[in-house]
Amino acid sequence: MTHLNAWIIYICPVMLSCICMTAYFPMGCKDRFEQSLDTISRKTSKVAEIMFRWAQTVLVPVDRHYAQVSSELVEYAPWFDGCIGTIDGTHIPVEVSQEAKVDFINRGGEVSINVCAIVNMHGRFTYVGAGKAGACHDMAVLQDCQSDQRFPHPPPGRYYLADSGYMDQQGYLTP
Repeated sequence: MTHLNAWIIYICPVMLSCICMTAYFPMGCKDRFEQSLDTISRKTSKVAEIMFRWAQTVLVPVDRHYAQVSSELVEYAPWFDGCIGTIDGTHIPVEVSQEAKVDFINRGGEVSINVCAIVNMHGRFTYVGAGKAGACHDMAVLQDCQSDQRFPHPPPGRYYLADSGYMDQQGYLTP
């Protein structure tokens, strides 16, 4: 295994998770991994690109037409006939510049982005939308995601379960 391959396979995912999940800044990564900022930037971008391509093949519904509803819902018939999954938004903490901070403060007072996720009835993610600033409502994030060509729109007669953060509309069952 070459040094570059070892770097991409072992070090970059650790570095990417540190940057994305533990709020390490590039300077912190530079000190932690003893690499130049240029190397950190290039390798992080490479891993993010690979992960994005991988997600394009993994985060998709098995049956994009939802010809069948999950057999696990048979015991709940007829109440959930047509249910193909659930949709919800979640806030992920982020670090932003001082100028942009006000747009990213969510209703809990935390700085975050609001991410939209769809999970099928088997607990498999079928869509994750990168989201918007934390101050945005779940419905605004959904409307933005619906314009994405990869968004799995529910076909006629099928729907997602959603919470009260979403507007009652065709294809979405809210309380």
